[in-house]
Amino acid sequence: MPLLGTTVWTPTPPPSDLSQHTLVWTIRFTHECFVSYEDYSAQLELYRRREWTCSKTGRSNLTLEECLLSERVATHKSTTLPELYIPLILSLTQFSPKKAADLVTEINAHLKLHLLPGESNICLRVGSRESVPVRVLAELPNGQFEVQVLHDGHHDTVTRSQLYRREIPFTRDELKRFILSSTTRQDGMYVLNSELAAIYNIPVDPPEHVLKRLSHRFPLPDEELQPEDRQDEGPRPVATGTFDIAPTLLPDVFFIWDFVVTFEKQLLITPFSLFTFILALNSDPGALLHSLCCSLPNGIDLPVAKEDESQDSAATPQPEPADPFQRCLVHAAANGLLSADIELPVDMERLDAAARVAVLKSLVEMVLESSVVRGHVDALVEDLGELRRLKRDESLEYAKRRRLALECESGVQSEASSESESGSEDDRSGLFISFFSLQTNPFFSLCSATRRKSKGGETKRTKPAPGSWRKKDGEYFAYKARIAEFDDQIRRTNTLRREALGMDRDGRGYWLFAGDPGVLFVQEANDGEWSYFTNPEEVEQLQQWLNAKGARERSLLNTLGHYSSDLVDAMQKRLAEIKRNSRASTEQPPPSARGSSTRKRKPAESRFRDDMYTNKYAPKS
Repeated sequence: MPLLGTTVWTPTPPPSDLSQHTLVWTIRFTHECFVSYEDYSAQLELYRRREWTCSKTGRSNLTLEECLLSERVATHKSTTLPELYIPLILSLTQFSPKKAADLVTEINAHLKLHLLPGESNICLRVGSRESVPVRVLAELPNGQFEVQVLHDGHHDTVTRSQLYRREIPFTRDELKRFILSSTTRQDGMYVLNSELAAIYNIPVDPPEHVLKRLSHRFPLPDEELQPEDRQDEGPRPVATGTFDIAPTLLPDVFFIWDFVVTFEKQLLITPFSLFTFILALNSDPGALLHSLCCSLPNGIDLPVAKEDESQDSAATPQPEPADPFQRCLVHAAANGLLSADIELPVDMERLDAAARVAVLKSLVEMVLESSVVRGHVDALVEDLGELRRLKRDESLEYAKRRRLALECESGVQSEASSESESGSEDDRSGLFISFFSLQTNPFFSLCSATRRKSKGGETKRTKPAPGSWRKKDGEYFAYKARIAEFDDQIRRTNTLRREALGMDRDGRGYWLFAGDPGVLFVQEANDGEWSYFTNPEEVEQLQQWLNAKGARERSLLNTLGHYSSDLVDAMQKRLAEIKRNSRASTEQPPPSARGSSTRKRKPAESRFRDDMYTNKYAPKS
């Protein structure tokens, strides 16, 4: 049956109270019926997802309909192996953690080394170039075999070196189909069907070495790791960077800063670092707070005031402030977004850091409901859907071309050789055209490279080394580059949802923000306090401390490995910028003579100083 992840699919039974005249919704390829359209549409949507796996062929990334078709074709193609070999194959397959292709290779290697009693496709070497067919009767304790010569029935005792098997009476594909149709994948290993295990007396209880492997199977939950599993860990790095603001205000500060940096072009404001923002909140209002107070109201859709005819003409409505910033705060207070402790009109110079954060948060919440932000969000959602669709199409097209090329040698060429002898002239020409079009496939040259000519001019097949198609074919590297480019575009486009990179064994969360890519933020699990890393050596020490045997830390380690290159580069640029600005601020210009045209050196601008912040989108006066 098809698999959804590791769950075996079973059809939904029909409703018990179904009458003959009840109208139902029916799924065509499973014949399931539903009385409710909502249940029908939800089940059909589940079946259309490309998350299904064929249990007989191992093919994944299929819909349920494609999976059922694949199983029917595999069942039709499956052939029963010779009864003599089935017990050995099943015993080698039971509880094997290997992949299907590796398991087939292991079974073939075992058959080349061992002979089974009852085999009749064995030859006995009589002379240097002569051999006679024999049947193996039994294997003796001294390593010799008792055989029977087929043409005269003579019995003899020979050594293993005198015997050889002419060929294995089944192909690799037939063996693989038999294994996949006789087993299910559970806990990363093959488990036989109970009926077959009972017929051939195959034990169904895992042996001790399998239980030991399952008990030490990684990754494990972090709390289940033993002390010996943590021996290779380095010292735990401590995030020494702290924020000069109350810890209770940090969540709102992160929210405001990340929102403004994400929608910089819509709000017409130059991005700034988190440390600059915290410095501006704690000091006298400077250029940064002034730019925020001017830019945030630009993205707010204020309601248009309408005249009320029923209102008494003698009553005069209160005029709204002319300043957009104050007018937005009036509407925020009217909608309950502004704290009642803040008096209107708001003077940012007289407010402390907590009140400034509350004012800016109310403006950001109003901007979130504006048409400018909603339109940008809708455009990003469409771009993300298109990028994911292009990535999926690229993967499917590459897999189709590779599968076609790898099957061309065994399929198309054998058909060409048979039809060239008995087929008509038109058939041969059509086959030549299809074979010629196949040569344009970039993988075909690799398949042809597996054939070589011997000294006598006879063409022979050579088995390619595992993974040789990846090393020799440039199309593979081009495909991986395109997939990496799609992943990078998706990561850069998906700037709306913030999720932690992962957690360590103690529950600390690690975060990266696009506004300051050279800082790795750390959130404690107990009290929610924040700290950060800004040194590449600290990130390297963190990666050495994380244990890949734990489930959470393995996921965090893989994610950090994906971002580590960009993170280290951004950290080095950030540290170089801070060092350059600190050196420029401490250096004194040389004294100039009277009347000289030498100008005084201006301090270099820094995105970590509020007094040097300038908004490039601000209108020029």
